[in-house]
Amino acid sequence: MDPNITPSHTGHSNNRPPKESRSAFTVGTVAAIVILVFLYIFASLAHGLILGNAKPVTLAQAQALSGVISQSLGANADGNLPVAGTDYHLTTKYFDNNTWAVAYIKQVGNNFEPSAAVLKKIEGTYQVVIEPSNSLPVSTVKALPADVANFLRTYVAVYQPLPSQQ
Repeated sequence: MDPNITPSHTGHSNNRPPKESRSAFTVGTVAAIVILVFLYIFASLAHGLILGNAKPVTLAQAQALSGVISQSLGANADGNLPVAGTDYHLTTKYFDNNTWAVAYIKQVGNNFEPSAAVLKKIEGTYQVVIEPSNSLPVSTVKALPADVANFLRTYVAVYQPLPSQQ
């Protein structure tokens, strides 16, 4: 036996804990597992009692670009953003490999003129570059790519501002 190694107080010369502490560890581990299983079962039962037979809520998928269009329209009289399909109908047309989009907006339940908004994909996200409108100055329309401008002319009136308004 190596003179530098001293036997433990129980007379064991290996580094294993005595059998009493090993079984205490095993009992503690088993007790912890039993408690965790009990808590899981209790939580599952409580969940069922609280929610009963409630069905999960699923939301309808929003139409593409409806969020950014709703934000550009602004809050309604109740302070809420308008909802596509409920407050307005939205039709979109994409151009130039989906870099540009024209959104045609028709309000539900009134006789307001439809409007159009122009969006551009910037760093992967569509952003409104021309707010919803039913008329635009010719200079604004001319600044757009030709295919976007030509399509937009079918939905909005294009006007030449008076020199005093420029």
